[in-house]
Amino acid sequence: MSEAGARRRSRRSSPEAAAAPQPPKRWPRWLLPLVAGLAFGSGYALTDRLLALQASGPVKLDQTFDVKPFPGTPLESLRLRYGADRQELRADLELIEAERQQQETAAKAKREAAERTRQQQETSGSQAGDSTSGSSAESGGASDAAADAPRSEPIPEPGPPTLEAPPPPAPER
Repeated sequence: MSEAGARRRSRRSSPEAAAAPQPPKRWPRWLLPLVAGLAFGSGYALTDRLLALQASGPVKLDQTFDVKPFPGTPLESLRLRYGADRQELRADLELIEAERQQQETAAKAKREAAERTRQQQETSGSQAGDSTSGSSAESGGASDAAADAPRSEPIPEPGPPTLEAPPPPAPER
């Protein structure tokens, strides 16, 4: 026991041990992949041997799946069937919304232009009517009633955009 104590004291008292502690021993970088590869390889070989011993015939380990077509009708066959050339697909909702906005603004501009022309006709008609028959109160009242009455033809509202497609072909028998 006295020797062990002497060794401890000698280690503590040495200037090299106090100056720099030894870092732990590091494994080489290539050792871990080597061990993993050996483990996988031996596992594969062991499994292959066990299956060969247990099976009387050849063992088919891979499972095959039949290739099935995607459900539905492909786009190319629809184009061939209906004879349509390559056209832009109407799936871009932003483009459809922009076209609808353009149609609405065009319809609104037409309504405003029609309203302006009607107002101009009323003002020019009332000025002409006032200068020709200023003494007649009934003719002025009739033109006011016509101006206050709503227009007989309603302005059609633009409907939602539609996709035009040819009718499907008759079934072949």
